[in-house]
Amino acid sequence: MDKIGRTDSNLSSLVIGLRKRGLASTIRNRLTGINPPAQTLFLIAFLLPFAPKLVPYAVGIFFITSIISGSGKAALNAIKENIVLQSGLFFFLIFFFSALFAQNKGYAFALVSTKLGLLIFPILFALILPKKITPKIICITALFFIAGSMWGLIECFAIGIYNYVHEIANTVIDENSVGIMHFLGARFSFNMHPSYFTLYLDLCLLFLFLNEDVQHWLGKKIVFIVSGIFTLGVFLLASKAGILCTLLIYAYLAYNLVVRERKWKQASLLVLAFCSIFIVVLLAAPALGKRFTEMSNSLAEGKLNSDSEKSSGLRMLVWHASLELIEENPVLGVGIEHTHDAQVRKYVQLGYEGAEKYELNSHNQFLQTAVMAGLVGLFVLLIWLGSVIRHFFFTKNNVAILFILLVAFNLQVEAMLEAQTGVLFIAFWVYFFWASTKQINAVESV
Repeated sequence: MDKIGRTDSNLSSLVIGLRKRGLASTIRNRLTGINPPAQTLFLIAFLLPFAPKLVPYAVGIFFITSIISGSGKAALNAIKENIVLQSGLFFFLIFFFSALFAQNKGYAFALVSTKLGLLIFPILFALILPKKITPKIICITALFFIAGSMWGLIECFAIGIYNYVHEIANTVIDENSVGIMHFLGARFSFNMHPSYFTLYLDLCLLFLFLNEDVQHWLGKKIVFIVSGIFTLGVFLLASKAGILCTLLIYAYLAYNLVVRERKWKQASLLVLAFCSIFIVVLLAAPALGKRFTEMSNSLAEGKLNSDSEKSSGLRMLVWHASLELIEENPVLGVGIEHTHDAQVRKYVQLGYEGAEKYELNSHNQFLQTAVMAGLVGLFVLLIWLGSVIRHFFFTKNNVAILFILLVAFNLQVEAMLEAQTGVLFIAFWVYFFWASTKQINAVESV
């Protein structure tokens, strides 16, 4: 298990304080000794999973507190010395300059605005670097994020129950009735794309399973219950990539328990819990199994079906169309202003009716970036991701390592940096982990 950030004495006193003084007063007393920028991190982490529209306002507060209490000199030095910051900022600037030379600047900059997290977070975390993101702050931020994710999941269940009961009470059940599907996929995840929310829950599982401070604070029973609820949420969100990522997390944990710690009983219980939840969801919602069957059939056929409207088949179509656009505009791409229109025209030209109907993007961040900014943009994106992965491996932060690997996997099936909910989530945690590990180990320079 990850031993980074272990603060047993602090957490023990916190548990004792909770028993004596109550939750509200204990939390208030604990937060008074933490600097304002760090307290704002708690707010951002809490809002990310269930109130994405409020996150920009929390980021604004983070901006103000960081400017007031941060160090501009330290930020400049950090940017000069670190390729993680440099490549991330340069990735954003590619799209900024593309919009700067666009004919319809209003439209182009509106698209760029969704990527502002890639500009703001590296600068702000560099500013607060001297304030130190301590193990205590890491633990509390993780707990706020877990609480926000649980809140978001409860909202999904509440709205699903309401819609399910309302349908039964007010309509005649026929072939158009949704039924149990109110608790599956996009109908279940009303705040954001199911794949995005699944990645949020996967990060919660990493904190619950790998951060010993979080485990110590919550206790083993609570960790077991909450992780089970989040795993159930992952299955109900019905993202194929997300379920595969969750499976990889459980496989990693089982491997650690068996090979490194020789805890066969715990590993067996872990695998049993995962399989049990999966089987229960499949029995209650057979549509989930059909999604995996459709995916395997699409891959097995190895050919394109131009009128496909299934998610896996559509992805193959838009990937093929994107590759043709990249071949036609290899160096600088079509530009951020023209990407959407160019993709739709290509779908029409190739006769891809399903992709044209939904006006899809590439559903692959690497292809989408290459379409927009050519191989130059793709190269910068790969440098940024590669430097982040290298940094986390260098600092041996298991949560951060697995998180960025899951992000890289999801970027292959979703263009997550084209939506604000994806950008804010990825940028926030990438630079949060960067700043926290920067305190513990020396980081490689350019």
